[in-house]
Amino acid sequence: MKLVKFVPAIAATLVLAACSTQKEMAPETTMPQTQETVINTAAGEVTKVEETLMTKNKSVVYSCQKGGTVTATYAFHNGEVKGANVRVGKKNEVTGFTVDAEDSKKTEQTVFTSGDYVWAVENGLTFDSAEKTNAIMLYKKGKMADEILVKTCKINKSATARLNK
Repeated sequence: MKLVKFVPAIAATLVLAACSTQKEMAPETTMPQTQETVINTAAGEVTKVEETLMTKNKSVVYSCQKGGTVTATYAFHNGEVKGANVRVGKKNEVTGFTVDAEDSKKTEQTVFTSGDYVWAVENGLTFDSAEKTNAIMLYKKGKMADEILVKTCKINKSATARLNK
C-alpha cells in the first residue's frame, strides 16, 4: 500500500524538476522573429519553447553590365551577412544562398553559394554597408565551363531606396 502512494509522488517530483530546469534554459531576448523548439520532458510531455533569432533583412537593387537588373535580399545575424536570395530581372530567382567562408577568404570577396550558383559581392558586406557594397557577379557552375549570368553590378540607389521604404 505504501508503494502505491510512493510511485506517484516520485513521478510528480520528476515532472516538476524537468519543468523548472526547462524555464532556466530559455533565452531572454526581445526580437520579433522566433523559432519553436520541441522539448520532451522526463514525464513524456511535449513542450514548445520559443527561441528568438536576431535576424534582419535588407534588399539592394543592382544595375549590371549589359543592362541586367539584379535584386538581392540579404539576411544578417548580429550585423554579419549569413545568406541571400537573388532575382535576375523579373523572373529568374535563385534562393537559399549561404556564405561560403572558405571561398570568401581565398578571393577576398563575400561569396555565396546555392547549389550550382555562386553570387559574389565586394568584401565587407554588413547590414550597415549593404547599400554601399557593389556586386561582382552571379554565375552558374558548369561541367565544361561556368556560365556568367550577370557581372560588374553597381548599386541602383533610387531603386534600392524605394524598395527599403
